[in-house]
Amino acid sequence: MMFDVECIGKDGQKRVYKFKYIKEDRHRVYLLNNEEIIQREILDFQLISLDDMLKISDMYIQDINYREKGIPEGIIINLSKLLNKTIASSTRFQGNNEHLHEPAKKVWDRLVMNGFAYYDEDAGRYKTLKKEVL
Repeated sequence: MMFDVECIGKDGQKRVYKFKYIKEDRHRVYLLNNEEIIQREILDFQLISLDDMLKISDMYIQDINYREKGIPEGIIINLSKLLNKTIASSTRFQGNNEHLHEPAKKVWDRLVMNGFAYYDEDAGRYKTLKKEVL
């Protein structure tokens, strides 16, 4: 499934990116350029099934030209809506091969601030809210 996302960067500019979602051994999101998948080294965004949700297992943008463009937030908001699934972060509790890194926490804090997610104290993880994509 391909989808376009309007992302708002740290600089306030809106940019539209095209992504491809594929359910393989994991759920993967690829950044596209003219319908071709851009190298995974630029964007590594993977999710795994967790109960009735999808949990982000990998969320990393290596290429500095794609950082601070609002890409992770755009993917999380739109993929949650498109799949009609709650998307969750790793837990902030240590153990079980999970750890919420500071850059990911910042992404989730922005989602909370903009009304797209909340922090589940009991689970120790962020989760998306069901909300229409703007």
